[in-house]
Amino acid sequence: MGITAFGGAVWYYDKEYGPLDLPEPLANLVRDMQDSVDDQMGAISGHNAVDKLLPDHPPHLVGAKTLVLDLEDTLIHQTWHRKYGWRTLKRPGLDRFIDYMSQFYEIVIFGEAPGATAELLVQQMDPGQRCIPLYGESCSRIDGKPVKDLERLNRPLSNIILIDDKALNEQLQPENVINVRAFLGEDQLDDTGLSELIPFLEDIVRSGTRDVRPCIKQFRGDGSPGSVADAFNTKVRGGHTIGYTSGIPTLF
Repeated sequence: MGITAFGGAVWYYDKEYGPLDLPEPLANLVRDMQDSVDDQMGAISGHNAVDKLLPDHPPHLVGAKTLVLDLEDTLIHQTWHRKYGWRTLKRPGLDRFIDYMSQFYEIVIFGEAPGATAELLVQQMDPGQRCIPLYGESCSRIDGKPVKDLERLNRPLSNIILIDDKALNEQLQPENVINVRAFLGEDQLDDTGLSELIPFLEDIVRSGTRDVRPCIKQFRGDGSPGSVADAFNTKVRGGHTIGYTSGIPTLF
């Protein structure tokens, strides 16, 4: 039993049967208000009401790999300039990375900022709508901090790769994470972090990998940013045959 304020009065509300002694239209309205409060409280507590952030795959795409890209300081960096206001820089090679990887992966851009502030930015970054956007409202919360819970993506964890600048110990599913160096703006305009990952990511798909996690673990090393790309590309340059990608050139 709960209570809900409506029109200056206080109504007793039963979770199973709805508001007591209210006309049906008002009962429906109060029920919707209570559901909205439940959703907001669930988001605050970390138990979000929406368990499936992505729609079901169509039958012909079942088993496809999903590439999740963190937005802030992985794909873009924002700074405040006293004269020009907010400025947004894209990581070098981002456009071609998304264009090429979209041939192999379902791509999700996952930001921590609310959609009200990030949606327009993502639309400008991906005008062709090759990526599925998710925003801060889709994050779970741990100790008040937003985290990306890959289990809620409605995809098998064996098929998900997350590229993120945040440390592995800040992730809910670190075995799915490729850690990259944070992109912090104009001092990194020669950054090649995304392009260096292309051979590894392409090999995952071309070689028919069933579970991405052992592959990530194989090349992670100490887990430092960029370690997966460095280890994989070193083996490729050394002439080792690793699935399909031995000898694939960098595209940028």
